[in-house]
Amino acid sequence: MPGSRRPAGRIAEPPVVRLEVAVLTVASRPPRSDAAIALVLDACRQRRTTPQRLLAELDRRQRLPRRALLADVLRDAAEGVQSFLELVYLRKVERAHGLPAGVRQIRVAAGGGTVGAAVYRDVRYQEYGLIVELDGRAGHEDAGSTWRDMSRDNAALMAGQPTLRFGYQLVGDPCAAAATVAGVLRARGWRGHPTPLRPRLLSPVHSRRFGERGAPKLTSRTPRSSRAAGGGGRERRVTG
Repeated sequence: MPGSRRPAGRIAEPPVVRLEVAVLTVASRPPRSDAAIALVLDACRQRRTTPQRLLAELDRRQRLPRRALLADVLRDAAEGVQSFLELVYLRKVERAHGLPAGVRQIRVAAGGGTVGAAVYRDVRYQEYGLIVELDGRAGHEDAGSTWRDMSRDNAALMAGQPTLRFGYQLVGDPCAAAATVAGVLRARGWRGHPTPLRPRLLSPVHSRRFGERGAPKLTSRTPRSSRAAGGGGRERRVTG
């Protein structure tokens, strides 16, 4: 009837799911696996959830697409991996070449100590006093970030801990990075020998970097002082 009021119907609210369910569901859908990896790592890096919570939820979803891939990534995230580039370094550089296991996401003071404003180092080989930083896009794009990186590298070097920095060249040339890291580690006391990645597929340049026994050698052009200091804060080419 005109003028009569009809009771307003209740609007159905959208279903609410826990964050872990949402992250894993979305990560199982992208056509590219690297997008799925980046999604779960970003969720952990931004502290929206933790690798342990995601692994627990994944354990309840036995038929989720990409389950094995996501489980492997989350186990590495639980060890401190926070980005796709850090994952590449762990798998294709450190593990694949038999380098010592580094400690990840070490909290230190901005001035190089252990108190005060905190910064985090991507990888630190504590026994050998070497730091490795992986410079992806996040956190390294502006001038302020560049100055921050330089300041903490300088502070670490003053404390006797040189820093090596790598970017996305790791993806296409992990052997070169492994040779560089191994060369500095050996200069600082490591007695191991890096294992070349898939030796039959190495180019002649990579083969020379690792030498006959798989041990990289510092180039003769490297100053003696740099050898003693483990290469300083700069990346050093390692050749046979």
